[in-house]
Amino acid sequence: MPNLYLYREGKRKNKMKKFSSLLENIIFSPSRTKKIKLIVDYFQSTSDPDRGYALAILTSNLKLFKIKNNEIKKIVCSKVDEQLFNISYDYIGDTAETISLIWRNNKISKNFTCPNLNHLIQKIKKCKKEDLEIYITNLLDGFNPKERWTLIKILTGGLRIGISERLTKIALAKYGNKNIELIEKIWHGLKPPYESLFAWL
Repeated sequence: MPNLYLYREGKRKNKMKKFSSLLENIIFSPSRTKKIKLIVDYFQSTSDPDRGYALAILTSNLKLFKIKNNEIKKIVCSKVDEQLFNISYDYIGDTAETISLIWRNNKISKNFTCPNLNHLIQKIKKCKKEDLEIYITNLLDGFNPKERWTLIKILTGGLRIGISERLTKIALAKYGNKNIELIEKIWHGLKPPYESLFAWL
């Protein structure tokens, strides 16, 4: 398993792992200042359009409307005993965390390529309904637990990781050395992946 782990982590450099790590670090950072720094560092080290989609996710402005919670549960229960899933969910209390932990770690196919945020979101948007379940299943098979958790949060919306839209905008202002009131003034006219916003910043 160690060799497989190294293979998986190496393939993920600067892709899904990076955003998953950002979310995890935010969760385990009680300091407001630290959270802002983490977001600023991510924006500085990530290119468009990935950072724009990250911004949309952090501010709950990414709307996929493709799949519902009960459909995700159906996918999981096609691989995991439904009663076991329900018991696990009752104990853990969070859908994404339950799925990330209960999904079996399979040997990774050599054909599996870990997508970055842009590729992931574009694929989900373009996927036909009948193909989407297969795509999500393949991602859950290929991802590690942290990445699975991130995927489910993206699909269902509502991160609940201790940050608000306002805090993310403060990080944006700090990143671009701009007044936050200027960002608030133009915010409602902007859409993901916010490339014009980052160009201005």
